[in-house]
Amino acid sequence: RDLHSFPTRRSSDLVLTVWFWFFIVGTPAFFLESMRFTIHIVPEELSASCYYDVETARKVPGSLFFFPFHFSFSCPRRIRYTIRIDERTMDRLTEAQKNIVEAPLTGRVFIEGIPGAGKTTVGCARVRRMLSAQRAGKRTLVFTPVASAGEAYRGIRTEDGRSAWVTTFNGFVQQNLNLFWPLIAAEAGYSAGGSAPLFLTIETAQVVLQSVAEPLWEGGAFNVLQWTLSRFLNQATMAMHKMAAAGFPFETYAERMKSSWSGDGTMRSVFDLIQRLGLSFKETCRADNMLDFALQLEIYQRCLAGNPLYRRWLQDHIQFFVHDNVEEDIPLAHAFGLSIRDIVDSSLAIYDELGGFRTFMGGDPDSARKLRDGADRTGVLSDSSVLDRKSVV
Repeated sequence: RDLHSFPTRRSSDLVLTVWFWFFIVGTPAFFLESMRFTIHIVPEELSASCYYDVETARKVPGSLFFFPFHFSFSCPRRIRYTIRIDERTMDRLTEAQKNIVEAPLTGRVFIEGIPGAGKTTVGCARVRRMLSAQRAGKRTLVFTPVASAGEAYRGIRTEDGRSAWVTTFNGFVQQNLNLFWPLIAAEAGYSAGGSAPLFLTIETAQVVLQSVAEPLWEGGAFNVLQWTLSRFLNQATMAMHKMAAAGFPFETYAERMKSSWSGDGTMRSVFDLIQRLGLSFKETCRADNMLDFALQLEIYQRCLAGNPLYRRWLQDHIQFFVHDNVEEDIPLAHAFGLSIRDIVDSSLAIYDELGGFRTFMGGDPDSARKLRDGADRTGVLSDSSVLDRKSVV
């Protein structure tokens, strides 16, 4: 079956024919079914990917295998299309899933469930509905804790080419700081009217931090620690990141650590030194127009998130909001979710009951549960394709 045929751009364009074979083993006979797709692509601009959709996998009665694959073919300039081989998603949803997907696109929705219960499948189906109902000039914003977790959402496209804005909270913060920098630079302590800031990676941030730390290190300030300099820099960077992710001012770091520390008293002076180092690092970044991960979060929350002009911009541009795997994200991302759900037509938060694997990176399942409070509709998905509910303690 020829699903789509794109107009070619020049004579050298390649016509790619792909055959997908599904071997369905029945009783007592064997059945062979083939699906044929012909796609016109530009060879030098082609990128392709394939992955197996575990969330929607199921066994067909009387069959041995069922293959719900996603194949993505994209051409950045002219052609970008995603093929979902199995188009019977709605027919395969359980009643609990359908109730969430087909709920009115208004209000705040919160769903939770164990792994394999089809939470992301529901999220994708609801995003497809959101895109179909999206008004001109509006966007559907989707957050995932890491970029790779957003692949399923990136593959969703309506017939007229609409797609969701899929990103991480940190990616969203970077884009918005870059866009609104002239508005907030002075308030953030940077040169007003200057150029856009340089966004540091974890590696370049540690290079800058090392230049600030070396005088203290060589002076013996950290002799109490039996660490290498690289390990110390990594720990100091993580301390700044986690404080920012939780929304705590770094000026309170030493006090917070001392109040919770029950070990050797010599570490108390180290907490003071780490706070001193972190504050010196931030001053260096301001002087040189740089932003590391922690400063991005701090400035966004302090200077931009509550700005009336920025709030109006969000209201004018974002119509729907979805946040998947909220339990793996940071408290500031949850605070954003609580804030934006009041100005969008509808929001959806998806919580994995057995999640919490990114707590060492600042993820906070307890903070994520706050999104359940005030929800207009909640749902629990308990039928898992990979876990037995009775085995979950």
